[in-house]
Amino acid sequence: MLDELHKFSSSNPHTTLRDIRVVLHKDTDQIIQESTTFSRPMPTFVTVVNAFTTKEGVGILLWKSGLADQQADVIVNVPGRRLILEYGAVSSSLLNVAGKVLQDECNQNAPDGVEFGETVTTSGGNLKCDVVVHGACCAWGEGPDKCKEVLRKLMSNSLMEAHHRNKTSVAFPSIGTGQRKFPPHLVATVMLEEVVKFSQNNPRTSVKDVRFVVYPKDHETMQVCCSVCVVFI
Repeated sequence: MLDELHKFSSSNPHTTLRDIRVVLHKDTDQIIQESTTFSRPMPTFVTVVNAFTTKEGVGILLWKSGLADQQADVIVNVPGRRLILEYGAVSSSLLNVAGKVLQDECNQNAPDGVEFGETVTTSGGNLKCDVVVHGACCAWGEGPDKCKEVLRKLMSNSLMEAHHRNKTSVAFPSIGTGQRKFPPHLVATVMLEEVVKFSQNNPRTSVKDVRFVVYPKDHETMQVCCSVCVVFI
């Protein structure tokens, strides 16, 4: 399958196709492994997705994409307590696309920043979203217990913000797996657990599309997230 996608991309460089999604289920471990270790560069429009739906109907999707490329009602950003958006690869990519309004609204809505686990909401600027939820996450050096507590709080606050605003889709980054040094397996597990818990506690929620967005070159995190998703399906 991946060979054919690569062949199509090479043979049709000017194609209008921009979004191909490969949905992987729990009995497709070999495909998951191949998708994360494929030796040739995949075309940029191919998004490998591992997906399942909670009993209450909330879809959980694993995307291979830049967060700033997402088209979703809500995008979640985790820049740090002072909400200086130019720091960090993900946050700065959102700022570059959204424009200065993103930083201006953070300064206006939370002039003193936010505590670990807390969030503040701004408009989406030029991003393809309605709002951006900005939060703060500690570093792994703070200790596993505190880090898991902060991660759970970030997930809960972000999902409830989308719920209260009657939004449908939410795109999360792989929180803490970069400079904050969180283990990818722990992050994937906690994030999935929190979405399932949110779904159970809010069976009539408007939120039906929750995305975990992993940067295309972060092969380790993608592979770990795929493995964790398989357990939850």
